[in-house]
Amino acid sequence: MSSPPSFTRATVAAEHDAIVAWAERFGWTVTVDLDALVLRATTTHPKLGRALEVVASLAEYPAKPPAWRFVTPGTDDSPTSAWPSPGTMGGVSGSIFHTNPCICAPWNQLAYQVHGGPHADWTMTSWREITNGLTKADTLPDMLDQIHQHLAVSPGMQG
Repeated sequence: MSSPPSFTRATVAAEHDAIVAWAERFGWTVTVDLDALVLRATTTHPKLGRALEVVASLAEYPAKPPAWRFVTPGTDDSPTSAWPSPGTMGGVSGSIFHTNPCICAPWNQLAYQVHGGPHADWTMTSWREITNGLTKADTLPDMLDQIHQHLAVSPGMQG
C-alpha cells in the first residue's frame, strides 16, 4: 500500500505550518518541495558548529515513512562523513544514528531491511504502531524533533 502523490502532497501541505514553526523555534532551515516530494533541513552540529543537511524523500508518506538520510550540504551525496556519530540519550546508548549509516527508527524507510536497513522485524505499512522504546514520531515535525534531540548528544561526525 502506498499513498498517491496527490494525497502525499495534501498531507505534507497540512503539516507545512507546523514544520515551519518547529524550524523557527530551533533555528533550522527547512524547505519542502511539494512537486518533487522532498524535504531538506539544514542546521549545524551542536558540538562541532559544522553545517549538516538531512533530506527526506516523501514519495509514499504517510502510508509509508519518509526515507531520511544525511547528505553533504547542498548535494544529494550521502557519504559516511555526512552522518553524525551516535550519542547517548539519558545514559542509554540508544541513538537513532547508526554507523551503517542510517537513521534507525520506524519513521525512516531506510531502516527497513527491504531498503538496506537492519530491520527485518518491522513492518513498514504499520510504521506508526512500532514502538522500540527509543523514538516515536508520527509527523514530519516530530521526526525533525527526534533528529534534533539525538543530534544534541552526538559527540561528532562519522567517517
